[in-house]
Amino acid sequence: MAGLMVLLWMVAGPAWSAGKKSEDWRWLTMPPVDSAEAKRVRIWLPIEHQNPCRVNVIIFGRRGDTVRWLLSQPLRLGYYNIYWDKRDDSGRFVRQGKYSYLVDDCGKTRYGQLEATYTNWERKLRVLNPPGDRSATTRLELLADSALVTVELRDAMDNVQARPIVDTLLNAGLHELVVRHSDEIPKGAYRLYVTVGDYTFRRLVRVR
Repeated sequence: MAGLMVLLWMVAGPAWSAGKKSEDWRWLTMPPVDSAEAKRVRIWLPIEHQNPCRVNVIIFGRRGDTVRWLLSQPLRLGYYNIYWDKRDDSGRFVRQGKYSYLVDDCGKTRYGQLEATYTNWERKLRVLNPPGDRSATTRLELLADSALVTVELRDAMDNVQARPIVDTLLNAGLHELVVRHSDEIPKGAYRLYVTVGDYTFRRLVRVR
């Protein structure tokens, strides 16, 4: 079973960095796994003018200090949801509490409220696959060193087909979990379970 899945080390440190390039703004459109959490950090951007215009989104603390310059990007006509990852401009998670945001759309401004709350696992794991992705590769970012990780692959009947990682301490950084076709793992759809601490993330993967 050991050869069925491979854990690849991508980089030594976390993937997040302040000042992402403007073309990377689509990372912000990936909602959190928890729908209730998504509602607390969602910013709705209705762009109703025909010509592309630079849209700025800035997040402020209680004292009016700038916490994060979240977006500065020309956006075309359309409706967008973006999600704050609850980090400041230096990449650190902010304190729990209420925050304000400002949207500057071609000189028109509006304000809204956000809320940063955390679960025990949230500052340990971030899934980088886009919503709806069913590829055999799962991209994960562990956000804390010495995270206790277990990985399982289960079939449609919820039978465990492989457990390549069991209660293993992994360091922070980018990791890829790749499900490979073999005699033990035929082609088809499977559920990948990644447990970090007391939290289990599940996603559907397709082996071709």
